[in-house]
Amino acid sequence: MSETKELDFPRYAHVEGHTDVCYSEDGKYLITCGQDGDIRIWDGIDDGDPTEKCVGSEAFAVHQSGDRLYVGDDHHTLQVYTFPKAELIDTLTRFTASVCCLDSSKDGKLIAAGGCDSSIQVVNKDTKSVMNFDGHKSPILSIKFDPLSEFLVSSSCDGTVKIWSVEKKSVVKEWTNVVPVSNAFQHSKIKCTPAWDPIDGNLLAIPFGKEIKFFQRGVWRELYTVHDYRLSEQDITVMSWSKCGRYIAAGTSIGYILIWNVSSQVIVLHAKCKERYSIRSLVWCPKNGVYTLAYCDEHGQLGLVENASLDDFTIDSVSLSNN
Repeated sequence: MSETKELDFPRYAHVEGHTDVCYSEDGKYLITCGQDGDIRIWDGIDDGDPTEKCVGSEAFAVHQSGDRLYVGDDHHTLQVYTFPKAELIDTLTRFTASVCCLDSSKDGKLIAAGGCDSSIQVVNKDTKSVMNFDGHKSPILSIKFDPLSEFLVSSSCDGTVKIWSVEKKSVVKEWTNVVPVSNAFQHSKIKCTPAWDPIDGNLLAIPFGKEIKFFQRGVWRELYTVHDYRLSEQDITVMSWSKCGRYIAAGTSIGYILIWNVSSQVIVLHAKCKERYSIRSLVWCPKNGVYTLAYCDEHGQLGLVENASLDDFTIDSVSLSNN
């Protein structure tokens, strides 16, 4: 069992409220946005002069792909900026309410956006053709392409998680009562953030309250569950799968971060933040061999979990047995 590690103090990033964070594709920059309507591009956690851009009264989601930065804001638009200079160059599509979550296909050609109007749009960034995915009844909390771009998984304030066929634009599987029902993205305490195995997409992980369930692609059969007794008085708010596919991390409603080894199902990190605010966003650094997590909490603060796999003795024993 992993002992509890205390994390360093996070730093101010944005005003209090929902705050999103992502890494640039090369892992060099951290990108955040918040309820002050700003996006900030940080050259590391200690950057004292990040690139700043006001994009609206509120900004909800950031996603970086190729030489572009995609931003969801309260102007009801999916805006496109240059990266890393953050100069506005295009509006990719429009919604009837704020754009609150983003993702891109593995090749970067398709951009998925979820709105507070309960709709999902998938846009071809080159042709600007739009596919509409309608079926949720409340704001979208998260969206994620599978690595093959065959499926899209979404969570919503209506309490459901849905899997969509990208080609048919239809639901192929649905789970109900996964997320507490609410009527606003900002008021939802749980984002859920289901994730695919980044290597081949054969597994889908979905947080269900105090545990994470893993499902087999295609048949959607539950294979196993990971949990920890220390989650008894808190819920998983967000989740992220490492690029190497080895680890899955979860942030909680009272400021804890947990990491499991996916293959052994053993917990390798249990960490608590200095200030125990709910974790609103969580992402792994995409650099090969770098096991660092970035997170933002509900008070607009940005923090890191470095050497996140340091206590994974399961990997050490496997490596020794193979030598």
